[in-house]
Formats: sequence, structure tokens, C-alpha cells
Amino acid sequence: MHKAQPLAFFHFRVRLYHRGRFFRAYLLDLDENEARFALPSDQFLQSREGASIRGSVDSRYATEADFTGMLVSREGMSIRGQFFHTVLVRFDRAIELSERLLATRLSLSDAV
Repeated sequence: MHKAQPLAFFHFRVRLYHRGRFFRAYLLDLDENEARFALPSDQFLQSREGASIRGSVDSRYATEADFTGMLVSREGMSIRGQFFHTVLVRFDRAIELSERLLATRLSLSDAV
């Protein structure tokens, strides 16, 4: 199993769509089957666990991954002294990770 953990918190842009609403998020952790995203404190995703969600992970070069899945869990987290809502999304089907995603392997805890 490949696992990508971004070198920098702001390296990838994430777009999440739920119930017709668009959310910008940050990529915290990603593998072929699930991902953890951080949403700014003013972007709270009001949904129950098990809800459908879709989105994309983009670099400045291209879309690196498109996905659909379900919300597994939500929690709050302080990152770099700022509060974020984090969501864990399990994908409906495994995604193929791009070389850019695989090339960024330091964990968030190393970058904080």
C-alpha cells in the first residue's frame, strides 16, 4: 500500500463538495483508500458520519486525484497554533496516487 503525506500543509489544494456546498480544505494524510482533510474553523462541514462526499486533490500543475466516498469521522485539531475541523473520508473505490502525491512523504507532525 502506498501512502502519501504532504511535505507542506499548503502544498495541495483540496475541494470538497457536500449537499451542493463547496469547501476548501487542506490535505493532511492520504492513501489509496482514505484521506484526512483539515477545514478552517469557519468552514465546518455539518454532516453525519456515513454521509456521501466528493472532491479533488489538486497541485499547481493538475488535478492529482478525484474521489467520491463517505465521511468516517470528524474531530477538531490545532495545527500550527490554529484550530481546524478535520474529516476522515473513506473512498468508494481505491484511487491511484499520482507521482507528485507519492513524492511528498514527510508527515504533518514533521512540518508543524
